[in-house]
Formats: sequence, structure tokens, C-alpha cells
Amino acid sequence: MPFKPDLLREKLKAAGKTQSFLAKKTNRTERTVSRWLNGKNPPKDKDLKKIADALGCTPQEFDPNFADVGKGDVPIHARISNASHNAYEILNRRYGTSQRDIIEAGPVLFSIVAALGLKIPSDDEALGNEIRRHGGTPWYGRGPDISEGFDIDMAASQNRECFGRLPPPDTASPTRNLFFEAVLRLSDNLKDTVDTEYLVTPAPGVPISAAGFNPDVDFLNLITGGDTDLIKAVIYGKVRLSKCLEEHEQSKDRTLEAFIAILRREMALSDRKAVERREAWHASYKDRHPDMAHEFDQIVEKYCRGNGREHFWSDPELDEELLPEEQRVRVERQQVEGKHGGLKIIPPKHSTILMRFIKLKFHRAEDWREFEEAYDE
Repeated sequence: MPFKPDLLREKLKAAGKTQSFLAKKTNRTERTVSRWLNGKNPPKDKDLKKIADALGCTPQEFDPNFADVGKGDVPIHARISNASHNAYEILNRRYGTSQRDIIEAGPVLFSIVAALGLKIPSDDEALGNEIRRHGGTPWYGRGPDISEGFDIDMAASQNRECFGRLPPPDTASPTRNLFFEAVLRLSDNLKDTVDTEYLVTPAPGVPISAAGFNPDVDFLNLITGGDTDLIKAVIYGKVRLSKCLEEHEQSKDRTLEAFIAILRREMALSDRKAVERREAWHASYKDRHPDMAHEFDQIVEKYCRGNGREHFWSDPELDEELLPEEQRVRVERQQVEGKHGGLKIIPPKHSTILMRFIKLKFHRAEDWREFEEAYDE
């Protein structure tokens, strides 16, 4: 997008407004606004609309190509993630489709998946009634928390909230992203063609993204030599597939091994940048929120397990087998997939430490999103 930072500076000065004013109006940090003003990072389309509203002008003044087509609509030139770019590239080479073709098909496919997602709670309820008739207990009847979460799913469905609905902040009732659940169910019988094993799970109420979605299993196995790490690098958008393909097509060595070497190099570079970015954020977060950072670290040390980046609640003082049935849900996995049954803990509502942990994680996630958006690579 040909954003004009000099024009933004002029209009901000003419209006007698400050960076702080613009940060509040756009719900962004002053660091992010500063990068808009100096041209390091242009604002996203939704931010550009807020900027224009705050300064009493139109987005087209900053970008003549901005497609301001009304609330909720997305300009065709809107930025998308590397994961989506890679999916477009794969689909183009596999099916001969252009981005325009996919965008044109988008409303059709979205409507179908959304409609299926909205049917999930009622379908589950019908199946549950059948299970009860045979003397069983459906999954959503295994405790008050789970039952409450299912009721929230049902309410979201009736209100046509296709991405589902978050539970109230003071509860631990599990709810689902109905759109995401529909995608999983639709693709369950298509594992030879598409794969959702690594698809990033969005929170209820949040639109799904392409991150982690494998749009063509055979094609990705072919171009990566079946290397799982390289496949993940492509589907998570750690590498830009079109860039790697272009470099390979222009090189003298056109072998598959040469292309895989390019992918490995780009993946290693991306990993290094990711570590640097994460370390920079950690330092920044501790400087800006020292008390919250210390509190989070203490909770993680005592109550959580994880891999250093992701932390999962796992209170070591709990005897899982002695928990009430409503707090224990057996997780079944098909043996043919090499996965084994496990135990999912549904924490009690009155766990104030857990509720605090969730709030701290949410705060950190929001701060990380802001930081990553403004990070100058």
C-alpha cells in the first residue's frame, strides 16, 4: 500500500494532535504510531480507517487505492500472512488458480463452512440424545463447566456467531470456535489431500487463519522431500515460498536438492530472527510491566509445564485421579495415527490462580501482537 507518512505528519500537526492522541484513537502503542510517522511500518487497512476518522479525512487521501466499501468489508489489497501467500502459491501451482480465483470463491466457501459450523451444537445435541437413549453420557454432559460451555456454543450458534463465543472471564467453561471445528470435521476424511494437524487453533470468537494448514499434502511432501520441519516452515509462513521458488528457477542448479537447500537456509534465517524478536519483546515487556512479568514467571514456575515459550496449566500438587469426574475428560485418539489417550483437566471455576494466569497470558499475547506488528526486521 503506497502509504504517505509525510501527509500523516502534516495532518496530525494541522489538527494540533499528538502521537498519544493517535495511539488512543487507533488502540495502538505510541511505538507503533511512531513507526507509521517515520515510514518504517505503514498502518494496516483497519488502522488507516481509524486514522482517517480521527483526523477528519478519508483513507483515500493517504492511499488512492484504498477500497473503503463499508463496515466489515475488506479491501482487496488487504495484507495477508506469509502462510496465506504460501497457500496461494501452492494452489496456483497445483490447480492453476490465481489469487483472484480464490478471492472470488471465498464467499461461497466461507458461507458453506460457516453454515456447517453453526449446525455443530445442534448436531452434537442430537447425537448426545441418541447416546442417552442407549444409557450413555455425551461429552457435554460430563460436568457443569463442560455443560455450561456447550450452552454458550448453542447460544453462539443461535445468534449466528460462526466463530463461536468466549466464555465469561470469571469462568473456566470450555467453548469452541465453531468455524474451526467445522473445518476440522470437513477435512477429517481428506487427510490424503489436505492436512489440519498443525492448523493453529483460534480462540472462540476469532477468525481462522491459514497458519499451520497444509493445502496439498503431496505437493509439499514433494518440494520438501517429506521433511516435517520444512513443511512446517512453509505452512506457518516462516519462509516465503514464492521467493524460494523464484531464486531456484533463476539458479543454475535446478535440482530438488538445491531447492531444499534454499528452504533450509531461509528457515534458519527466519528462526534466528524469531529468537531475536522474542528476546527483544521479553526485555521490553519486563521493562514496561515488571510486576506482571514477575508474577507470571512465578506462576509458571510453580503451576505450569511447557517448552519455554508455551506454558500449559499443570498443577503438580493435584492428584489427577482423585479429581471429580467433571474435572476429568478422557481424550481418545485413534491408534492408527500413533496417538494415545490422555487426560484433559478441566480446572474448577474457583481457581483464582488459574484465572489470574489466563488474564496474564492474555495481556502478554496482546502486548506481543502489538510488538511484533511494530518490530523492524
